[in-house]
Amino acid sequence: MGRVETGPYDDPDDRDGDPDDARDDDWGPDVAALHRLRQRADRLLSRVPRATLSHWTAAALHGLPVPLRSLDVVHVTVTHGSNAPARRGVVAHRSRLVERSDLRAAAPGPAGLIAPPVVLPVALPVTPVARTWLDLAGDGATPVELLVVADAAWRAGLVEPEHLSDGLAHRRRGRGAVAARWALERVDRRSWGVDESRLRAVLLRAGLRPTAVGYEVEHDDGTVLARFGLAWPAWRVGVRLVRFPLVRQWAHQVLHDNVLRFGGLAGWQIVDVPDVVLNRRGDIVRSVGAAVRRGRALTALEQGEGVRALWTRAG
Repeated sequence: MGRVETGPYDDPDDRDGDPDDARDDDWGPDVAALHRLRQRADRLLSRVPRATLSHWTAAALHGLPVPLRSLDVVHVTVTHGSNAPARRGVVAHRSRLVERSDLRAAAPGPAGLIAPPVVLPVALPVTPVARTWLDLAGDGATPVELLVVADAAWRAGLVEPEHLSDGLAHRRRGRGAVAARWALERVDRRSWGVDESRLRAVLLRAGLRPTAVGYEVEHDDGTVLARFGLAWPAWRVGVRLVRFPLVRQWAHQVLHDNVLRFGGLAGWQIVDVPDVVLNRRGDIVRSVGAAVRRGRALTALEQGEGVRALWTRAG
């Protein structure tokens, strides 16, 4: 069985209700936002040809998910000694060495969108994916943000975790190294999307470690009965993200756990998490934690461990 803990957060910089709840709330970009970003980048590079698009700007152009707030500015990196652009809406970074690649076909939208890439009339100079991720860590991206981007990059085949690990080895004591290591140790390409990665991060930071990601419950004949973004199969606990069309103040009432007692899913503890309440970390952790404890206790009972063992392990 996998390890399940119900202890304090394993990241001292994150607690339920901290400012990060708002920071990682809205992600994108959509196709229109990417088009506007490319236009702004083109105009900037025509004036500062030696600049390299980097950080969140490079991530978006690579087709990776980014917080919507990051699209308000264009990030560029220049070498020490070069003139940095001092313009409104531009954030300039300096580095001793700038890795640069030519992006000739930009993503039409977030990674995973089924559409042909947009062929650019002029190649855009961007930092490679691995360098982009490391730059985000060094610029103060949260552990949740780094996990979301790393999941998406690996899922899209843009980078391997080994490449991120190699780069991080040279920044062991730099800014963001702790957050980057946390994310890198937990990256999983099986995550279905941005919100699933965010949900997994919430549980991981609370000490709840799912033993399965992107899990399917199958009937004996191979028919798929249910799909869970996160699960503890040995204890028959599944967590699924629910796309909720209603406003946030109503959606939090849907966050609940229930037991299915029919068909091939008999006895499964199911926790539905509306996508619009992912910043309600405390509620999510309490609901999932309760389901895990109950599922573990019921499994112990079924296996004949006795009432005393049941209550000890459920406590």
